[in-house]
Amino acid sequence: MPPAEASTNGGAGHDTDETPAASESVLTLDAASTRSATATGTRVLRLFLRRDVTAERWYADLKPYLSEQAAADYEGTQPYKLPRASLTGAAATLAPDSVAAVARVVVPTSHSSFLVIVSRTSAEPGRWRMERVAIPEDLEQGS
Repeated sequence: MPPAEASTNGGAGHDTDETPAASESVLTLDAASTRSATATGTRVLRLFLRRDVTAERWYADLKPYLSEQAAADYEGTQPYKLPRASLTGAAATLAPDSVAAVARVVVPTSHSSFLVIVSRTSAEPGRWRMERVAIPEDLEQGS
């Protein structure tokens, strides 16, 4: 049983001791991470589409879900200028071009579907953060 002996022996098999930790940090887009990404995308869009709150409240509620870049990009957003749309209750789905670290969540609304781009890192594999909300073209000019 040399492999077991090598993994318990601090001197032998340096790479063997590191391999389990390294393999655990690899991201995959399995059923659980897909559910987590779509739940985050839906939650984020629900917060994002609130036009009836102050800019300060809107940003404070959304900020825990934002990536560092998105936090900078969305600071100062005036919610009353956002499109009028509401979630329909239909299930969000992942776009086919989603990958393990970046998911493109398609969220149906009363107008059309919004695309919520969320990402995660191997340091926090269970925490998806919003990078961007793509507003459908027909709503970009205002509602």
